[in-house]
Amino acid sequence: MAAFHLIWDLGNFGYIDRDFPYSPSVKLFGHAIAIAFLFIVGVSLVVARARGAGSRAFWRRFFLIAGAAALVSLGTYIAFPQAFVFFGILHCIALASLLAAPLLPLPGRPRFSPRSWRPGADVVRLARVRHPLAELDRSFDLRAADQ
Repeated sequence: MAAFHLIWDLGNFGYIDRDFPYSPSVKLFGHAIAIAFLFIVGVSLVVARARGAGSRAFWRRFFLIAGAAALVSLGTYIAFPQAFVFFGILHCIALASLLAAPLLPLPGRPRFSPRSWRPGADVVRLARVRHPLAELDRSFDLRAADQ
Protein backbone atom coordinates (compact mmCIF):
# COMPACT_ATOMS: atom_id res chain seq x y z
CA MET A 1 0.00 0.00 0.00
CA ALA A 2 2.87 2.36 0.80
CA ALA A 3 4.41 1.72 -2.64
CA PHE A 4 1.08 2.38 -4.36
CA HIS A 5 0.60 5.67 -2.53
CA LEU A 6 4.21 6.66 -3.19
CA ILE A 7 3.58 6.21 -6.92
CA TRP A 8 0.38 8.25 -6.65
CA ASP A 9 2.12 11.03 -4.70
CA LEU A 10 5.06 11.15 -7.09
CA GLY A 11 2.65 11.54 -10.00
CA ASN A 12 0.46 14.06 -8.19
CA PHE A 13 3.42 16.28 -7.30
CA GLY A 14 4.96 16.04 -10.77
CA TYR A 15 8.07 13.97 -9.99
CA ILE A 16 6.97 11.32 -12.49
CA ASP A 17 4.54 11.36 -15.41
CA ARG A 18 1.17 12.48 -14.03
CA ASP A 19 -0.65 9.78 -16.01
CA PHE A 20 1.49 6.89 -14.71
CA PRO A 21 -0.57 6.35 -11.51
CA TYR A 22 -3.63 5.88 -13.74
CA SER A 23 -1.96 3.34 -16.02
CA PRO A 24 -3.42 -0.17 -16.20
CA SER A 25 -0.46 -1.75 -14.41
CA VAL A 26 -0.64 0.63 -11.43
CA LYS A 27 -4.44 0.27 -11.27
CA LEU A 28 -4.04 -3.52 -11.25
CA PHE A 29 -1.45 -3.18 -8.49
CA GLY A 30 -3.88 -1.06 -6.43
CA HIS A 31 -6.73 -3.50 -6.96
CA ALA A 32 -4.51 -6.43 -5.93
CA ILE A 33 -3.63 -4.60 -2.73
CA ALA A 34 -7.32 -3.89 -2.01
CA ILE A 35 -8.23 -7.55 -2.57
CA ALA A 36 -5.43 -8.64 -0.23
CA PHE A 37 -6.63 -6.18 2.43
CA LEU A 38 -10.21 -7.43 2.23
CA PHE A 39 -9.10 -11.07 2.32
CA ILE A 40 -6.97 -10.44 5.41
CA VAL A 41 -9.82 -8.58 7.10
CA GLY A 42 -12.17 -11.50 6.47
CA VAL A 43 -9.69 -14.02 7.81
CA SER A 44 -9.04 -11.89 10.89
CA LEU A 45 -12.79 -11.67 11.60
CA VAL A 46 -13.12 -15.45 11.54
CA VAL A 47 -9.94 -16.04 13.58
CA ALA A 48 -10.96 -13.44 16.17
CA ARG A 49 -14.37 -15.07 16.57
CA ALA A 50 -12.77 -18.53 16.78
CA ARG A 51 -10.55 -17.28 19.59
CA GLY A 52 -13.56 -16.06 21.52
CA ALA A 53 -13.75 -12.36 20.61
CA GLY A 54 -17.24 -11.17 21.39
CA SER A 55 -19.43 -8.33 20.23
CA ARG A 56 -17.62 -5.74 22.35
CA ALA A 57 -14.33 -6.42 20.54
CA PHE A 58 -16.15 -6.42 17.19
CA TRP A 59 -17.77 -3.02 17.79
CA ARG A 60 -14.53 -1.54 19.13
CA ARG A 61 -12.74 -2.67 15.98
CA PHE A 62 -15.60 -1.45 13.77
CA PHE A 63 -15.69 2.04 15.29
CA LEU A 64 -11.90 2.30 15.10
CA ILE A 65 -11.95 1.48 11.37
CA ALA A 66 -15.02 3.63 10.67
CA GLY A 67 -13.46 6.53 12.59
CA ALA A 68 -10.25 6.21 10.58
CA ALA A 69 -12.33 6.17 7.38
CA ALA A 70 -14.11 9.34 8.48
CA LEU A 71 -10.77 11.01 9.19
CA VAL A 72 -9.53 10.06 5.72
CA SER A 73 -12.67 11.56 4.18
CA LEU A 74 -12.36 14.72 6.24
CA GLY A 75 -8.64 15.12 5.56
CA THR A 76 -8.98 14.60 1.83
CA TYR A 77 -11.99 16.93 1.73
CA ILE A 78 -9.89 19.66 3.33
CA ALA A 79 -6.91 19.00 1.03
CA PHE A 80 -8.79 18.16 -2.19
CA PRO A 81 -12.41 19.37 -1.97
CA GLN A 82 -13.09 18.54 -5.63
CA ALA A 83 -11.73 14.98 -5.38
CA PHE A 84 -11.97 13.80 -1.78
CA VAL A 85 -12.17 10.14 -0.72
CA PHE A 86 -15.84 9.45 -0.03
CA PHE A 87 -15.58 5.63 -0.16
CA GLY A 88 -12.09 4.18 0.15
CA ILE A 89 -10.68 0.90 1.38
CA LEU A 90 -11.32 1.75 5.05
CA HIS A 91 -14.96 2.56 4.28
CA CYS A 92 -15.21 -0.74 2.41
CA ILE A 93 -13.65 -2.67 5.30
CA ALA A 94 -16.10 -1.11 7.77
CA LEU A 95 -19.09 -1.91 5.54
CA ALA A 96 -17.84 -5.44 4.79
CA SER A 97 -17.38 -6.07 8.51
CA LEU A 98 -21.00 -5.12 9.15
CA LEU A 99 -22.21 -7.30 6.31
CA ALA A 100 -20.04 -10.25 7.39
CA ALA A 101 -20.93 -10.14 11.09
CA PRO A 102 -24.17 -12.14 10.74
CA LEU A 103 -22.30 -14.80 8.76
CA LEU A 104 -19.78 -15.49 11.51
CA PRO A 105 -20.36 -18.62 13.56
CA LEU A 106 -22.15 -18.03 16.83
CA PRO A 107 -20.27 -18.74 20.07
CA GLY A 108 -20.70 -22.37 21.09
CA ARG A 109 -21.46 -23.47 17.54
CA PRO A 110 -19.12 -25.47 15.28
CA ARG A 111 -16.64 -23.11 13.69
CA PHE A 112 -13.47 -22.96 11.69
CA SER A 113 -10.15 -23.31 13.44
CA PRO A 114 -6.92 -22.21 11.77
CA ARG A 115 -5.15 -25.16 13.42
CA SER A 116 -7.53 -27.79 12.07
CA TRP A 117 -7.98 -26.47 8.52
CA ARG A 118 -7.42 -29.04 5.80
CA PRO A 119 -7.58 -28.33 2.08
CA GLY A 120 -10.83 -29.67 0.67
CA ALA A 121 -12.55 -29.90 4.04
CA ASP A 122 -13.74 -26.30 4.09
CA VAL A 123 -16.98 -27.09 2.23
CA VAL A 124 -17.82 -29.85 4.69
CA ARG A 125 -17.07 -27.53 7.61
CA LEU A 126 -19.35 -24.85 6.14
CA ALA A 127 -22.14 -27.40 5.92
CA ARG A 128 -21.67 -28.19 9.63
CA VAL A 129 -22.29 -24.63 10.81
CA ARG A 130 -25.80 -24.78 12.19
CA HIS A 131 -28.24 -22.10 11.20
CA PRO A 132 -31.48 -21.50 13.12
CA LEU A 133 -33.53 -22.40 10.03
CA ALA A 134 -31.74 -25.75 9.80
CA GLU A 135 -33.39 -26.74 13.07
CA LEU A 136 -36.72 -26.86 11.25
CA ASP A 137 -35.67 -29.89 9.23
CA ARG A 138 -33.09 -32.44 10.39
CA SER A 139 -32.20 -33.26 6.77
CA PHE A 140 -30.06 -30.11 6.79
CA ASP A 141 -27.84 -31.55 9.54
CA LEU A 142 -24.84 -32.98 7.68
CA ARG A 143 -22.92 -33.85 10.85
CA ALA A 144 -24.53 -37.28 10.92
CA ALA A 145 -22.78 -38.08 7.62
CA ASP A 146 -19.37 -37.85 9.38
CA GLN A 147 -20.18 -40.61 11.85
